[in-house]
Amino acid sequence: MIRLTHTQTTAGPLLVTDIDDGLPNKTAHSGTGDPKRDQRDGSSLSGPDKSTMPGVNWAKQASYVPRVKATNVAIAGYVDLIESDRVLMSVNKGVIKGLQTGGFLTVTSFTAADVAAPTVTSMQLNLPGAGDITITGTNLTSLAPNLTRVTLSGTGAVTLTQTQITTGGGTVGASSIVIPAALVPGVGDIVTTGTVTADDQTTTVVAVALPPTLATAVLGGTLVLTGTRMTTIAPLLTSVIITGTGAVTLTSAQIITGGGSVALTSIVIPLALIPGVVAVGSSAQVRSDGLLSAVVAVS
Repeated sequence: MIRLTHTQTTAGPLLVTDIDDGLPNKTAHSGTGDPKRDQRDGSSLSGPDKSTMPGVNWAKQASYVPRVKATNVAIAGYVDLIESDRVLMSVNKGVIKGLQTGGFLTVTSFTAADVAAPTVTSMQLNLPGAGDITITGTNLTSLAPNLTRVTLSGTGAVTLTQTQITTGGGTVGASSIVIPAALVPGVGDIVTTGTVTADDQTTTVVAVALPPTLATAVLGGTLVLTGTRMTTIAPLLTSVIITGTGAVTLTSAQIITGGGSVALTSIVIPLALIPGVVAVGSSAQVRSDGLLSAVVAVS
C-alpha cells in the first residue's frame, strides 16, 4: 500500500489527477458494465483488465487527499492506495511525484502488518519506577500521521496521546509503552483499567495492576497456593503454571470447573487436575492480569 499524507502547506484537499480515468473497470475479457454497479478504474493500467493481477478488478481508488482527517481534525489528512501500476507510475514520475517534490504531500509505502490491530497483555503499575505504568503488547505504534492513544478509566481516568507521553518523558514502542507517574497521578492497583488505540483500532480492556505474589504451594489432598492479587479483571483469566514434574497450565475457568477455587489470596486445585505433580520436583507460578508471580517449589 501507499499512504499519501497532506503536509498542510496549502489550504484545501490535493487532487491526484492521473490515477483514475473515470471509466468502468474492464474485465480480463474486455467486458464493460454499468458504472453504478461495477467497480471503477483507478487501480491500475497494465493488462487487458487494467490490473497487475489478471482477472482481478480493484475498487476505484481515492483521488483527493484531504487536508485533515475527518474523524480528528488535529491530524493531517491522508489516503491509502493499492500499489497498482497506475499509482506507482504517478509516484515515480507523475502527479504524486510532483506534489511530493513540491512539499505538498508525503509518500509512505507500507504493508498490512504495519497497521495490524494492537493487543495488550498487561499494564503493570510501579514499573520501572513508583507510580509509572508499563504497558506490554503488540502493534502498539501507529503509522503516521495517526498517533497512538492510551485511555485509562476508573480511578485516575485520563487519555494520553503518543505526543503527550513522549514529551512527558515516556516512550511508545511496538511492544511496550512506558508512562511516567507524573502523567497518571491518580491511578491505582486494580481500580484503574485501560485500553490502547493504534491505527484507529482499540484493544480490549486490561486492568492496571501490580504483579501477583505467591508465597507457598502446598500439596496434600489438594494443591493450595497462597499469596496476593491472584484474581484477574475480565476479560483476562488467572492461570496457574506448573513446571517440572507433571507440568501443566490451568486457567481459572478450568480450575473452578474441575471443582477448585480461585480467590484473591488463595487458589485450590483438585489433584484430579494435576495427576503428575509431586512435592519434590514440581514448581508453581501464578499469572493474573497478564503479570507473573515468582516461581515457588511445591512442598
